[in-house]
Amino acid sequence: EAIEYAITGNALLFCGSGFSVGAVGINEKGLPTGNGLCNILKTRLNVEEIESDDDIEYYATKFRKQFGDNELIRLLKSNFMVGKYKEYHKTVSNIDWRRIYTTNYDEIIEMSCDKYKRITATLSSDPRKNTTHKELVVHLNGSIGNLTPEKLDNEFKLTMSSYSSTEFIESDWYEIFKNDIESVKAIFFVGFSLKYDLDIRRAITSRKGIRDKCFFIESNNISAKNEDILSNFGKVIKIGVSGFADKISEVEHSYVIPEGYKEPLYAFYEFSKDEPQYRRVQDKDITNLLFRGE
Repeated sequence: EAIEYAITGNALLFCGSGFSVGAVGINEKGLPTGNGLCNILKTRLNVEEIESDDDIEYYATKFRKQFGDNELIRLLKSNFMVGKYKEYHKTVSNIDWRRIYTTNYDEIIEMSCDKYKRITATLSSDPRKNTTHKELVVHLNGSIGNLTPEKLDNEFKLTMSSYSSTEFIESDWYEIFKNDIESVKAIFFVGFSLKYDLDIRRAITSRKGIRDKCFFIESNNISAKNEDILSNFGKVIKIGVSGFADKISEVEHSYVIPEGYKEPLYAFYEFSKDEPQYRRVQDKDITNLLFRGE
């Protein structure tokens, strides 16, 4: 049922690093995770303890001082610019998502989608110019495609946490995101752990009923601890990205959009004349309706 909502444009997609599994960079290697990138930096810096320390922010800063911004950008692009992707990436990307959010640097979604023109947005993008585009892919950590030396210090996040929570919360995009999760019928988190993302947790738990429409697509080898944590925020589906794509294809094959279907309203609910009138309507109520939509 949730996938049917996605087909009709009533679902949200949120991608973490697990979504990129199977893709290959222009360096003909798999796209690295946060720990993987940290190890790449430490190798170039000749740090002996490869696995023991995963402070990516520290090593990225050290790398910049030693090799410069342009060399850091070259390293990042060689590892995160996508050379090849899988068919299952294409299947998921081609759904008519209300909007797509991702903490990934790569642009697999934009590349693999041939049904819509996916448009890359970052936290520095003006949402007032972009919110009408359902094809937006909002990169919360920054996008590798438009990375420049100037963006290393602001919109491009090189930290172990999925993104700087204060940066997201203080941006206009956070209000858009909260409106999105309230208005859609289903929310799919693919390969996204919620481990560091306290603001996403708050958004899910801030309103009643949101967690009931959240689905976490995870691999079969997810740890019992992580599965238990995620189950507090939604339903965990252990089928991986490829299994999710197979399920989408299965539903697409059998589901027929009802004739005359129209997208539901989101700013209004059906009024019941049986609802009690607790007080008289005041001037401020009219103002709140017209200016705040309440």
